[in-house]
Amino acid sequence: MAIANNFSKTAVVVAEDAVGNSTSSSSRKLKLPPKPENLPHPEYTTPRGVSPLISVPKAGLQYPNYTPFKLPDLVEHPFVDRGIDSDPKKSKLLGAASEVKHLTPSIGTELVGIQLTSLDDTQKNELARLVAERGVVFLRDQEMDVHEQIEFGSYFGELHIHQMAGIIPDLPWVHPIHKDETAKNGRSHQIWHSDNGYASKSWT
Repeated sequence: MAIANNFSKTAVVVAEDAVGNSTSSSSRKLKLPPKPENLPHPEYTTPRGVSPLISVPKAGLQYPNYTPFKLPDLVEHPFVDRGIDSDPKKSKLLGAASEVKHLTPSIGTELVGIQLTSLDDTQKNELARLVAERGVVFLRDQEMDVHEQIEFGSYFGELHIHQMAGIIPDLPWVHPIHKDETAKNGRSHQIWHSDNGYASKSWT
């Protein structure tokens, strides 16, 4: 998992195989964001601990990204920077890591030995500061299912729902990206671009 500083929005980036293999670390009730109205296939529920890449086709929704769906109009939401009042030394977060690797002098840090599901609010706030300072923070081998990833990301701010692509029917904050056997050299494409240029804040 990589957590990146995308302006004042929150992004949780997970590779396809990580989503496919991830399992729930607990059966506790999660605090998920409120869902938009008129979601397609309201009867569908993604099971806990199961990747949507597996459960959606099994439910007979082979092409969920082509389901007609229109989001409500965008509205302004107040944003609270979780890291702004945190400990500048990030003592509680860094103290929980078995190793802290700064990948370059100015950008990129890997925290070893930390499970995001075990962080308390103080450590999450320190993580927000670390991401703001280092640009991107890597945490490998996370034992989180997709529901826990959504809950974790929503702590830092409103999760983005992509306006121009398919969604998981009951988890609209998940942006499904996949490649098939026609992809060459293990890549579907290789380009640089900026998403949502029409929005007030685009994603690079």
